[in-house]
Amino acid sequence: MTMNRLEVTLPELAPDKVFRLSLSYMKDNEGVFTGQTILIEDITSEKLAEKTKNEFLGSITHELLTPLTTIQSYNEMLMIGDIDSVETQKEFYNTINEETVRITRLIYNIIYLSKIDSGNLSLNKKLVKIDLLIKDCILAVESSANKKHIGITKVVPDNITSLVGDKDLLLMAIINVLNNAVK
Repeated sequence: MTMNRLEVTLPELAPDKVFRLSLSYMKDNEGVFTGQTILIEDITSEKLAEKTKNEFLGSITHELLTPLTTIQSYNEMLMIGDIDSVETQKEFYNTINEETVRITRLIYNIIYLSKIDSGNLSLNKKLVKIDLLIKDCILAVESSANKKHIGITKVVPDNITSLVGDKDLLLMAIINVLNNAVK
C-alpha cells in the first residue's frame, strides 16, 4: 500500500481548520490495484502546537542572546582594561552576574518544560516557607524592575503559613509572573 499526504485548508467551509488528506492505494498479494482510501484528519491543534513551539523557540533564543551579548561586551571591556573606575568595574561584574543568573533561570525553565512535555517531570515536594519564597522571587526580578523604575513591594501577613510543594517549580512560576509584569 502506498500513501500520499497533503495538508489543506478549506476557507469557505472551515476557515480556522487545517486538514491532512491521506490517499492510500491498495494492492492485493500479486500487486494488482484493488482500490483506494482517503483519510481526512483535523490537524488544527497539531499545527497550533507547532506554531506555538516555534514562537517559543524564537522567543527563548532572543531571551538567551540578549544577556549573552551583555556578558560578552562587559567582559571584553573589563579584559582589555577600558574600565578604570573600581565602582564601574563592580557595576559591570554585578551585571555579568545578574545576566548569568538570568540565563541559568531560562535554561532551567526549558528543562522543566521539556520534562513536562515528555511526561518525566517529578515533583520534589517539601515544606516551603511562603515569605522566603516570595523574597527569593522578588530578588530575582528586582534589578530588571529597578532598571525600568518599577518598585516591587512585598506584602505578606504576619501569620502566613508554609505550604508543601516543589520550591523550584513555585519559584519558576512566580518569577515568570513577576517578569511578565515588569515587561
